[in-house]
Amino acid sequence: MSVIYEPRGRAREYAPLACNLYVGCAHGCTYCWAAAFAVKQGLVQSRAEFHASPRPRLGVLKNFAREAEALGAAKDQRPVQLCFTTDPCQPIEAEHHLTRDALRIMAENGLRAQVLTKGDAAGLGTINKLAWRPDNLFGASLCSLGGEGLEEWEPGAISPVRRVAGLAKAKDLGLTTWVSLEPTIWPARSLNLIRVLDERVDCFAVGKLNYGQPPEPVNWAEYREAAVALLEAQGRERVHSPGDTRPGERTYLIKHDLEAA
Repeated sequence: MSVIYEPRGRAREYAPLACNLYVGCAHGCTYCWAAAFAVKQGLVQSRAEFHASPRPRLGVLKNFAREAEALGAAKDQRPVQLCFTTDPCQPIEAEHHLTRDALRIMAENGLRAQVLTKGDAAGLGTINKLAWRPDNLFGASLCSLGGEGLEEWEPGAISPVRRVAGLAKAKDLGLTTWVSLEPTIWPARSLNLIRVLDERVDCFAVGKLNYGQPPEPVNWAEYREAAVALLEAQGRERVHSPGDTRPGERTYLIKHDLEAA
């Protein structure tokens, strides 16, 4: 089985290629679909194990290097996302450096990288490792700038303030920046993120809450319309995937689940 794969379903809206470097994630997000998926696949015994005992994926870098070399030889410029079923910048990255090494391998083979994280990408050096080409994408997952209830949903993630600081650093380095507003737990907070981060974010990806119940009922169609109006008022063009965004462009995408709601 290839470690660099073509995502399907909801994930395909984010990236055409991806690699999951770790098994498990210490961030412990209560809305995490990957924990249930890992249990179903037999990778862990329980959601608790998924969050409490993340580990490197066995042999992943060796296979990643081989597959990256093949993609480079084929001049494949589709972005490779790190990661979908785990976070590339969770605390164990400081010990194992899988994300750092994967980015080095991508640079050596001329590949385009796309990162999405709730972790300390700045402190771990991940953002600096992306700086070899401006169309590499650095993304942060955000559902609020703070406020009541956030720690119940994302108990192990770094603070939104630090995630925003990471976006600012990436922007200063000339990288293409993006934010995943999925899940949306508090629509008003997500809309506020679009307003506040306008100058720091090249692409917003807007979705809904698919795993769990929001604190209050949400009219998803109303939220979608408000988000689109705000994003287009900022002069953004609609795209199918964050990777469609090139340096200097301002874009957004609406995830299929929200579009259909």
